[in-house]
Amino acid sequence: MVLDMDGGILVVVKHYRDKISQDCPKCENRVLAIRINGFYAGSRDRIFLWECPLCSDVWKKAKPRLKVEA
Repeated sequence: MVLDMDGGILVVVKHYRDKISQDCPKCENRVLAIRINGFYAGSRDRIFLWECPLCSDVWKKAKPRLKVEA
């Protein structure tokens, strides 16, 4: 474990929380959003949504497109 100089706050925990937090596109706060995952009706394609616990906005992160060479 890594401790900071202020008397015991775990830097590892803060780093992990920063890593899993998201920026809400509506209220622009850095939040630990509620993650919602599911499927489109009639499909096996998955969808991942996030909900802001402060303003209740829901958003979808764009999937990265893979470059396919023909």
